[in-house]
Amino acid sequence: MEEDKSPNEMSILDPGDERKVPNNINPIKRFFDSFIVSLIGLGFGLAVTSSILVEQWMCKESQPTVLSTNGTTIASETSQFNDSYLINDTTCVGKWSYSFYITCIFLAAMIATIGINCITMARKNVLFISALLFSAGFFINTNAMDFVQKAIVSRFFIGFGIGLSLTAMVPYIRDNASKGTKNILSIIGPANIPLGCLINTLIGLIGFTSVKSYSWVFFGYGLFFLLMAVYILTLKDNEILNDNQIHLPVSKQKKSLYQYFKENKKALIANILLHICQQWSFINGVIMFSNTVFRDSKTSGEWLALDPVVGSVILTTINVIGGYISALWCHFTKDKILIYCFSHCLVLICLFFLGAQFQSSLFSFIYIFGFAIGLGPMVWAIGPELFKEDFRKKGISIGNMVNWISSFIIPYIYGVTDGTPIQKNLFFVGAGLLLLNGVILFYLLDVRKAFKKFNKKDEITL
Repeated sequence: MEEDKSPNEMSILDPGDERKVPNNINPIKRFFDSFIVSLIGLGFGLAVTSSILVEQWMCKESQPTVLSTNGTTIASETSQFNDSYLINDTTCVGKWSYSFYITCIFLAAMIATIGINCITMARKNVLFISALLFSAGFFINTNAMDFVQKAIVSRFFIGFGIGLSLTAMVPYIRDNASKGTKNILSIIGPANIPLGCLINTLIGLIGFTSVKSYSWVFFGYGLFFLLMAVYILTLKDNEILNDNQIHLPVSKQKKSLYQYFKENKKALIANILLHICQQWSFINGVIMFSNTVFRDSKTSGEWLALDPVVGSVILTTINVIGGYISALWCHFTKDKILIYCFSHCLVLICLFFLGAQFQSSLFSFIYIFGFAIGLGPMVWAIGPELFKEDFRKKGISIGNMVNWISSFIIPYIYGVTDGTPIQKNLFFVGAGLLLLNGVILFYLLDVRKAFKKFNKKDEITL
């Protein structure tokens, strides 16, 4: 199957290495299979916002407390839970442990990314194992509060699933979806990540009366991914298993690693900077600890004074809507670079306002919309297209490694600095990095050329 090549793609893309793979499967079946594979992105989103369901597990240092008959500190008298006595100073976890529980999925994803690049495995099997890991992780997490170590193990399982799924999901769709749907489905896959975030925040509105009600939610997630794993076993995959099937010239096959890096230097730097910009915008800090964004909105005189749960729902809803707008925008215009540039600038502006704590609720919404339309999905869409075929897998993996390391560090720091002046200064750090990297990417991605092509296309349309 041929990949779509757009005239708006940057000059450092490699349009010559197209894969032509026969596919005799019914187009409707190909679409449905690719759509099911795209749903694996939900697992990432469900994992990222799990804090909404288990927030009561973290020790609240500032909450009103009462003492039990044996002198043990227990939860607030105003708690929404009927069994709040289960949360005491021996069962809750501190800020450092809780932050590690939330963010260790990224550490696991990094390990999985390294591992999958050290072995050869059919892509269908990678997707199957990924779905099984999601299922096992959510099943184990059903009793997370009973045993901290078990909870962290469950998060590592989920993180392994994330790492494996993101190496196989979009490539599967690109090779198996029909020509008319591959572009939009390859964007919808990553766009399902914020949809998973929204599902968790909507469930958080239910107002559970038991501290362990979240167990049934995680059980449902585990069952969903178990059924997905079973379905993946029935998939047909037009995967090119190794580089020998691409029929590369002998001269290319004998290149040294140094030669590969030298030829792809520009693309590699661009891909690394794209991933740095994505994660150092502090998106995972804002999403994973979204309640903290709106916590003081009612007492600080903001225009949008919102309950933290309601604010989190609106935030994740905007994230989902922005992701699907991005998918449609990209599908019809193919202007990936221009979409990314618009998003990059909008997020950069919002970071300064968030750092200054000026109308944080309002600018959080603008920030998340700006991220969702470009800085989020376009990094994953542009990155693979930067490299020549013979270096693409390594180039993507290096970018993913930078992403996972940053994804672990950022929300962990954001979580442990909650309630301190350091947290707001993190946004200024992110803004500075986006400003510096944006200048470099302007030249590496040849943004001026992209604008010229856009203007030329616009003139032809008129």
